[in-house]
Amino acid sequence: FGTYELVFWRSVFMLISTLLVLFSKALHPLGPEGKRGLLALRAVAGFGSTCGYYFAIKHLPLGDAVVITYTSPAMTAVAAALFLGESLGCLDVSGSCLCLAGVVLISKPSFLMHHSSTLDVNGLIAAILASVASSVEYLLVRVMTSVHPLVFVNYFAAVDVMLSPIFGYFSGEAWKWHDGKDWSLLLLLAVCTITGQALMNLGLTLETAAKATAMNYTQVAFAF
Repeated sequence: FGTYELVFWRSVFMLISTLLVLFSKALHPLGPEGKRGLLALRAVAGFGSTCGYYFAIKHLPLGDAVVITYTSPAMTAVAAALFLGESLGCLDVSGSCLCLAGVVLISKPSFLMHHSSTLDVNGLIAAILASVASSVEYLLVRVMTSVHPLVFVNYFAAVDVMLSPIFGYFSGEAWKWHDGKDWSLLLLLAVCTITGQALMNLGLTLETAAKATAMNYTQVAFAF
């Protein structure tokens, strides 16, 4: 799968699934009227974050892509303190720094471990943009704590379905029909994404941005 092709098909499965659940719970898929603009903006940020991350891990060594994109929790904690007035204590700062240090030690990025490799510039830019977009995404969820977590996922999937073919076309990405195994893996990816997104959104509505996003660092331990 190409980057935008993967995002598109994953999001198709996500959109169908979230709509079914929202209708079964009698929840409006567009969410509260006064927050729909912010919900759409959050979904666009999510699209940028996802595409940037997928692009980065394809064009950078995995360790480099992981470390750069996982600066997002620390960035989010500082931004939430500055713009949302959330508390950011010494324990939060120390915890974030220790977690990031753990990510570095596990993933061993070439740009810090002095490995002889030149980083792809486009991949580097994509990783940085993914980190920034993730921070925007998390901050917007903190602004809309009253919105149901699955509504965020629904917007995220819908925007991805609309934007990924456009970006795929202009980037010259070639799409093709895949075999049964690919579709099975894609469906599994969609289910995992829905679960992860919903739980992350729920966590951000219940806890401060610093604490909620710091939990993302556990993904590195599972991935490696």
